[in-house]
Amino acid sequence: MTALVMVGFPALRPAAVEAAAFYIQLGASWRAFALALIGAMLITLMTHLQHATESDGVRLVPAIVIGFLLGAGQVDHAIVASLICFAGLEAGAPFGYLDWLGMFGFAVLGNLCGGLVLVTLLRQVPHKVMVERGHPDGPG
Repeated sequence: MTALVMVGFPALRPAAVEAAAFYIQLGASWRAFALALIGAMLITLMTHLQHATESDGVRLVPAIVIGFLLGAGQVDHAIVASLICFAGLEAGAPFGYLDWLGMFGFAVLGNLCGGLVLVTLLRQVPHKVMVERGHPDGPG
């Protein structure tokens, strides 16, 4: 898909190279890891918000807002950053697929930590504490 976009909209090529270079230049740094944690937290938040309603129209709101934040905020989500890097590669970026693979692997690590540890587990801990204490907001 990114190849089609780069062929169809050649004016986007310089922007694609610049956007992709941002993710590659992050390397395996604390900043890259922090951006990957944030990316995962945003996706997990979107998932929780979408599961909180039965309305398809309401489900679009978090998808649009979180999608915007992932792209415009240069957040390091493995899939979003990969699509941007593939566009950059198609546009002649000065890096290769091995550079992308390194970025992808590090982003996946940060995304897993952000999605599983920082959001999912931390969200469960207060609920389980309330249940153990017999709090009225617990299930039952």
